[in-house]
This record gives sequence, structure tokens and C-alpha cells, in this order.
Amino acid sequence: MNETHDAVEPVLTITDAARDKILEIRAGSEGQEADAIWVTISGEANGAYTYDITLRSADDAGELDLVQDHDGLPAVVDADSVLRLAGACLD
Repeated sequence: MNETHDAVEPVLTITDAARDKILEIRAGSEGQEADAIWVTISGEANGAYTYDITLRSADDAGELDLVQDHDGLPAVVDADSVLRLAGACLD
């Protein structure tokens, strides 16, 4: 798994409300292997990015994927989406 990056400015921020909702959904999911939220840009529509947001294991992160910790919630941004998600906020 990729090392967790402790950047001064996180690529992706997650509000407390969003984090709480994600943790609630994760608690109700089957098994604990889906411990991280994954955010990937999947395309573009009407001049805006479209996203895939899933729960899966942080252990699946590749060497170039970005793994950030949000108060105990791992967030993974795939390598191809890092630059385009810089400064994004999940709310």
C-alpha cells in the first residue's frame, strides 16, 4: 500500500458532516475490508467532472495513488485524478 501523505494542503478535504455520513455507511457495510473512501474522476459532463465514489480497501491503493487520513478515515485518490481533484471538498 502507498504511504499516507501528510501534505500541508490536502488534495481532498472532507467536511465533518460528510465524514460522519461515510462512517455511518461504512459501519453498515458487509465486512471491514471496505475501510477507505475512494474518489476517482470518471469523466466530464456539461463542463464539470463526474466522479466515482466508492468504499473499498485502502490496501488496494497503488504506488502512485494518494492516500490521506481524515481523522481515522482513509481517503484514496487514484493517481490519474490527483491533479484534477486538488482543492476539492467532499461535503
